[in-house]
Amino acid sequence: MNRMRGWWIAAAIVLFLAGLTVFFLWRTVRRGELVVPESLAGPDTVALISFDLRRDDPGAAKALARIVDRDEKRKSHRLPAWAWWLLGGGSSSALPLGAAAVLPVRLVLAVDRPAGGEVSGGVVVSLSKYSSRLPEAMGASPDPQVEGLPVVHPSRRGEAWTGIYANNILLSRDAEGLRAIAARLGGRSEPPGALFEALREAVPSGGDGFGIVVNPGDRLERLAHEALARSGVKIAEGEGESVRLLPRDLLGSGFSVDFATAEQARVEGVVLFGDSRAASDGEEWVRRVLPVSLAFVGVESRFTVRREGERLLVSGTIENLGRLWDRLLSGRLLD
Repeated sequence: MNRMRGWWIAAAIVLFLAGLTVFFLWRTVRRGELVVPESLAGPDTVALISFDLRRDDPGAAKALARIVDRDEKRKSHRLPAWAWWLLGGGSSSALPLGAAAVLPVRLVLAVDRPAGGEVSGGVVVSLSKYSSRLPEAMGASPDPQVEGLPVVHPSRRGEAWTGIYANNILLSRDAEGLRAIAARLGGRSEPPGALFEALREAVPSGGDGFGIVVNPGDRLERLAHEALARSGVKIAEGEGESVRLLPRDLLGSGFSVDFATAEQARVEGVVLFGDSRAASDGEEWVRRVLPVSLAFVGVESRFTVRREGERLLVSGTIENLGRLWDRLLSGRLLD
């Protein structure tokens, strides 16, 4: 009888502790609305790329596993500790959550280029489930430079500033970038222009994510030359006149991406020009030059192109994505 009473007492204690644990988890774990990607675009946005990471998507899962595996083999990790936990690469966490519990996750990259200004922007990692202890677990503290937003400052040169806005982790190269992203998340910034909206409507449905590239005032042409110049490549033709890298009258592109494996993705999209003649002139560039451009970041591509008026309808695959993940982790996209 005494032994049975002991078992009942032990069971009661276990149930009490389990209830206490559930209570505290209920108090700390919250559901978060995934960020609307378009809300991160502004009047000077030239690129917006969004991906959804889901447990039931084998292609995205394999790509993430490849990133974690490659980073684990580096002498010094490029991924921050919180990203290791989020991607399932860490063995422990200060958060009362497992990595799978936060999925789905949405990743959004926004790149801005004001007329006559410098490139800015950042990345948002939007969690469907998060904890009120997220700032504490990441070691973030309120920073007056970012209007009191919890911030983790970079520990070494070249690392990103990290901010936390509700269920969103914000990454940018400086405090100004974090302020801009937070303002857009809070609905305190101007919306994108009509060209961005037209390209968004042209994006094919489906896939793991989508991208929008906008070329107002030929800004992408200047960005392309600047990117090559930073890599030590200078292209000029006669008396210092630069050779064009992009087709004339290119307005932009909208596309969807679907990961098949860690090495291959299916791409469908639209390339928009100012008129049908410009589209005809740009068709050869899309067929021949675009694959060469993608080869600069180490990937191979195969596309079919069909012209409809001022639009080029593009469909195909991008392969050898493993090289892209490796270059992203090393910070050397164009080498």
